[in-house]
Amino acid sequence: MKSIKTFVVGVICFLVSFSAAQAQQAPDFTVIDILGTEHQLYHDYLDEGHVVVMGFFYVGAPLAVEIFSELQVYAAVQEASSIPVDFLLMSNLDTEAVLTQFVSQSGIQLPLVGTEGGSNAAMDPYMTGEFGVFYGYPMMVIVGPDGTVIYDPWGETVEETIAHIDNSISFLLSGGSVNVDDEQAITPSVVLTSQGLEVTMPSNVSNGVLNLFHSDGRLYYEGQLNEGRNVIPHHERGVSIYSVQSKGRHFTGKFSY
Repeated sequence: MKSIKTFVVGVICFLVSFSAAQAQQAPDFTVIDILGTEHQLYHDYLDEGHVVVMGFFYVGAPLAVEIFSELQVYAAVQEASSIPVDFLLMSNLDTEAVLTQFVSQSGIQLPLVGTEGGSNAAMDPYMTGEFGVFYGYPMMVIVGPDGTVIYDPWGETVEETIAHIDNSISFLLSGGSVNVDDEQAITPSVVLTSQGLEVTMPSNVSNGVLNLFHSDGRLYYEGQLNEGRNVIPHHERGVSIYSVQSKGRHFTGKFSY
């Protein structure tokens, strides 16, 4: 799981990972990758109706190679299927020389942007809490054609993370719209309180399943969710990942205790 560099203490409300960030639209940026290619977020991608998937990391970040290797395979499939999605990997800690060595060692060929290419300015808006809580690298930011941001969709496995990215892309390419039945199927409220993790299921959902994973990937809670308010005593310290499943939909998020 993620290497956690920032911990948030107190009572925090967590939105499901497929909900678009309730903040301003993604700010524009221009970066230059380690091969010298310029990338303008709006001009080159969003204005052309594309979704942009950005991976933020530093060389040596846990799971970065594993996730980006799978993302590279996924990107090739999307390209072959003519899906309008593009990928950028950025590090605000590594130079072009370090990233070039990373490419030779990892085999990652997705566009990479380092400090000389403008990564700091491009990444900074997503580190302030305006779009979501930053828990550490690697993290994902997905931007739709209208500038809508989905912040750090994350699963408890690499495969689930890729699946959440795929669902996020589909959501954004559809204009961020879902049909009423799907929207009402599950919109859980997940809040960390002094009593534990509080999950409130909508009135039309009779049950669901909640799994809680420690940041090291260990499952420490699995149980049913009923309609209305559910309180799960929380005894694990550190950062955890929650997974809520109901009516064929799957949502995850992260919290610190």
